[in-house]
Amino acid sequence: MVATADGPGIVRGLEIEAPIDGNTWLHIRYDNESTDAFSGPLSRITGDFQGASFARVGISRSRIALPMPFRRRIEVFVENQGTQSVQASATMNIERVPRFSRDWGYLHGYYRRDPGTNGHRLHQVLYTRGRGHWLGMSLFHTGHDHGGGDFAVIDGESSSPSFLHGVNGEDYFTFAWFGRGQHQPYAQAFTNEQGRYRHHFENPYPFRESFHMEWGAYPQLQPESFTLWYQDSPANTVVKPDSVLEEWDVIGPVPIPFELSAAKTGIFSVLPSVADLDAGKRFLLSNAGESFESGWLKDFANGPSLNLTYISRHGVKVAGEKNLGGNGHAFLARKRFQSARAEERRVYFSHDDPIEIEVNGKIVYHQLEQFPHFETRAVTLPVQAGSNEIVVRLSNYFNRTFNWTGFALYP
Repeated sequence: MVATADGPGIVRGLEIEAPIDGNTWLHIRYDNESTDAFSGPLSRITGDFQGASFARVGISRSRIALPMPFRRRIEVFVENQGTQSVQASATMNIERVPRFSRDWGYLHGYYRRDPGTNGHRLHQVLYTRGRGHWLGMSLFHTGHDHGGGDFAVIDGESSSPSFLHGVNGEDYFTFAWFGRGQHQPYAQAFTNEQGRYRHHFENPYPFRESFHMEWGAYPQLQPESFTLWYQDSPANTVVKPDSVLEEWDVIGPVPIPFELSAAKTGIFSVLPSVADLDAGKRFLLSNAGESFESGWLKDFANGPSLNLTYISRHGVKVAGEKNLGGNGHAFLARKRFQSARAEERRVYFSHDDPIEIEVNGKIVYHQLEQFPHFETRAVTLPVQAGSNEIVVRLSNYFNRTFNWTGFALYP
């Protein structure tokens, strides 16, 4: 521990004396909690940044200017994960306050290094449950970001989730065409390796139930992210990747002919049958200019939403997802599950393009309207005791979210 103080108060400035480029981590705990609310390597928290949120002052000196309210106590730790000994200290500039407001929230920070991308499964920046607002993130080693971008699900575990799909990642940091520079206090961009950050002071993402942020990336990369948010809990609230995975069998994209798209009927007839897929048959799948032959593929939902935007990267080499749209493409997702009893199970179902749900061979939801944004409906699933199968046939058309394909399903 390098610094501590009793509350209530707000840390207005935190200066850390410790090697930035080494394997030195910063941890912050609040109110005598046993878990870190804020944790990450200094090389990814302050890095080379010279921004309004945090700045590198020297080789072994960094500054964090983001407010850190605390109710009872704040504890700052520096951990040396390297093999060489280091010297570390910290100084806090604290504003004393008469009381802690529940609307302030505690500053949280979470670092993640992806062990390796496969192109179709997104890098999970953050999944947290509770009440708060997301401030932003830093990214490193994400490759050329025309291959992906930001996607957020806000309050996915509720009856009214919100879905935010931004721009290609090269523009997310407020600089077009992967530009570099500073837009203080909002953003700073060096190279992809040195890092880029954007903080949403002007448009924070408030959430009441949960927040889930993902980032699309090409395969064979190891992207790193450090994300910041304020939350009402002083404890560590991160839902770790792979801890709540739901596996789906999936296939797509299959182009929808113009005549079917114009009529908006029969659009799912282009999809192979579940029986043929289970029999091991293979089918031609394609984007504009690319195609591959495949049977069932595997993808995973981490939380309520299944994101199939990059599903074609199971079999294509380049960024074919930018060609999705136009006349539309169709996809199919299937999941089997067990139930202890027969029941009418109500779920919230969110989508933006024509879609249908089949449970145990019966169509229970069929919607051919093309929404300009994601809509959420309450749907009843007739579940039987024992084994069950849910099949979702969905489409993707050119609209405001044409570059995002998927749905959310939550009990």
